[in-house]
Amino acid sequence: MCSFRMLKIICFLFSCYELSYAGTFWQVTDLHWDKLYSRTGDPHNMCHGHNITHDNGAYGNIQCDASKKLYRSSIKAMSQFAPEVDFILWTGDNAPHIKYPNETWPDVFETLTTTSTLLKTYFPSAIILPVLGNHDATPSDQFPSDDSDFYNLILTNSNWSIFIADETSRNTFLQGGYYSRRIDDSLKILVINTCIYMHGNNLVNETNSDPSGQMGWIEDELEDSRKFNTKVIVTGHVAPGYFPDSGNDLNLFPTYNDKLIHLMANYSDVLLALIFGHEHIDTFRLLSNDKGEFKVPALLAPPVTPWISQPYLGKSSVNPGIRLYQYNSNADEKIQDYYQYYLNYTEANYNVTNGDTCKPVSGDIIQTSLPTRMCVCDEDNVTCAEWELLYRPTQQYNIPDLSTSSMIQLYYKLNESRELFDVFERHVHLDYVIASCNQKCWHNYLCSIANITEDAMNNCVLT
Repeated sequence: MCSFRMLKIICFLFSCYELSYAGTFWQVTDLHWDKLYSRTGDPHNMCHGHNITHDNGAYGNIQCDASKKLYRSSIKAMSQFAPEVDFILWTGDNAPHIKYPNETWPDVFETLTTTSTLLKTYFPSAIILPVLGNHDATPSDQFPSDDSDFYNLILTNSNWSIFIADETSRNTFLQGGYYSRRIDDSLKILVINTCIYMHGNNLVNETNSDPSGQMGWIEDELEDSRKFNTKVIVTGHVAPGYFPDSGNDLNLFPTYNDKLIHLMANYSDVLLALIFGHEHIDTFRLLSNDKGEFKVPALLAPPVTPWISQPYLGKSSVNPGIRLYQYNSNADEKIQDYYQYYLNYTEANYNVTNGDTCKPVSGDIIQTSLPTRMCVCDEDNVTCAEWELLYRPTQQYNIPDLSTSSMIQLYYKLNESRELFDVFERHVHLDYVIASCNQKCWHNYLCSIANITEDAMNNCVLT
């Protein structure tokens, strides 16, 4: 099969528009594979046990975490859509939503090691960058400061040591679950542990001005990047700011939330973007400086699991998703676009039940652009599901790229056009919406995009 790297060369020679970018990378997040998922399980108990009167489906249920078929299909789909990428941002939350003590460390390690093996198998040459999610520890949400034994436990039992191999990265990971990785001379990735700042983390409180020394390390890394003219992508699991349509659910402790925003805004000149997961929806945020000027966007990708805890925009679930980014690495470096792929798991379940699944295309096909559909089959090559392209933001919203100025432009468009917001709303849940977002919901959602400190959000929702 013709590689995407070869196609980039072809497009350079023949001025192809479709692939006129310098690099690609995947983001996969919130897999939440549940090995106890059963098609005959109780949907009111995460599809565990047996309830023979109900079929939860091969690819998932609105009330439950990812089945094995969905989990494996998502990673295989990534390899079929774009097998040659520069790197993969694996942004956390691999274990299911099972509360301690019913979930043990061996359960967590099984999800981490299995995913590590799958990603390495399907992407043997890509740089893989694992990120700690709040469900990558047990009890969930509990991340200590300056506890090398805790972080070494994760590093050595997750197969992450093959991805975090150099001494400097290993040392910072052991200090607090964070590290950096240089992709090339012009681009560096900072992998940060925002779980340590989360509300609900009882092992840290705001009297500690800099847990694990991470804030100081971030500033040093960004200052170094500014000095040597290197661009940076910062990635973590939990974004600063608020869950949408929720005026009182700040993700992080307020002190750490504001410090992180201040730090990112001060170094916006070296940042390409901030990339997160966690919220189980497709959305974005705009971080501001102390003057209220928008300085850098945060892009939040949707999950693989269909389970969702918050009643966002019409009390909806979400279709499983995977995201492929395009970026430039020249003097005009920026995130150019992304391809948001998804699986209509309701349709996939129906097709499996009725013996009408898609059929993979045989033979070698040369793609002149990234494919929009892909039939992805299980190991038996019988159970298959069709993943497809839902949208690209540049085309859907008529913006030139995903730079700060473009995302500001999108924010104002969403304010001005209810029709466009309705399109955006469907994308929030990857085309799974069962009720509409009313006027208050629309207002609060827009507040959550642009007002991500406590005072700013409170002022916005009250207007």
